[in-house]
Amino acid sequence: LALGMAPLLAGAGTLASGIAMGGFFLAALIINSVIISVIRPLVPLDIRLVLIALVAALTVSILQLLMQVWFYIPLVAMNCILLAIMNDQTMCRNLISALVIAVVTGTGILAMCTITGAVRQYIDLPVIQGAPGVFLMLALVITLLNVISNTEKMTGASTG
Repeated sequence: LALGMAPLLAGAGTLASGIAMGGFFLAALIINSVIISVIRPLVPLDIRLVLIALVAALTVSILQLLMQVWFYIPLVAMNCILLAIMNDQTMCRNLISALVIAVVTGTGILAMCTITGAVRQYIDLPVIQGAPGVFLMLALVITLLNVISNTEKMTGASTG
């Protein structure tokens, strides 16, 4: 998932584009989750992955036509991320659970796109521009989240 986010984040060169990209992904994830959750009981297991891919591609294509601001690589990344999330979560959940997962996951990606766009716009360092900079920023954010998570685990273990 983290590697799949890199092309999506690479398109977030400014705060505005980061918000737009993250919001677009959040909308696509919610729409996909609802559609897949509703039709899941009707779909044989044999064609589940094909159906998820078709629904993801259709949703992203329709949203792209509505927005007219996307490039090819972020669209491919978005389809791949949607495919991974749908396959892992939505096909085995009811509508409410799928919607909650979509909102939480999509909000996290929206936050990451927004942060990436803001940092790249306002901190004009050559090292964070372009695709290598996105990988560096993604690694730093994942490291920070792991440190926070480990600190919480150690604090919880020492108090309890």
